[in-house]
Order: sequence, then C-alpha cells, then structure tokens
Amino acid sequence: MQARLKQLQSMIASATDTSDKARNLVAEMTRVETVYGLVATDVVGLALVGKHDQSITKMDDECRPLLACLVKATDDYADYTRARCAEIVAEYQA
Repeated sequence: MQARLKQLQSMIASATDTSDKARNLVAEMTRVETVYGLVATDVVGLALVGKHDQSITKMDDECRPLLACLVKATDDYADYTRARCAEIVAEYQA
C-alpha cells in the first residue's frame, strides 16, 4: 500500500492537469494510511510481547475503524476519477 500510495502522490504532485479535489482526496488517503500504519504496528507489537487481549482490543477499537476510513478514502478517489474520466470523454466528444 505504501509503495503504491507514494507512486500516486508523485503522480499527483507532478501532474499539470489535476484538480485540488484530486489532491485533497490523495492527501486524505495518505493521512488515514499513516495513522492506520502506526496503529497496526502497535497491534503487532502488543501481540509479539504476549499482550493478546490488548492487541485484539486495539485492533477492534482503532484498526478496524481506520481501515473503514481508508477504504472510504480510496473509494472516494476511485469514484472521483471515474466521474472525471467520463467528463473528459464527454468534453472530447462534444
């Protein structure tokens, strides 16, 4: 995920024909993924030191909601790019 997100960030940063909305959607994905990654690392750390109950609680209370936010952020970006693609095609056809 991190490698692909960095690639997307690079593409957005260098694009001359992108919108603020696209940049904001990518920034939101980046923000959520960063927080999610930190929490997921904590979950693994707790499990590795034998704190399985705390690990499961953290996963349920923090990781799962962040994962849902990450899925929403990526879906929002995908929806936006599909709509934008349709707009570009319609403009071209006109």
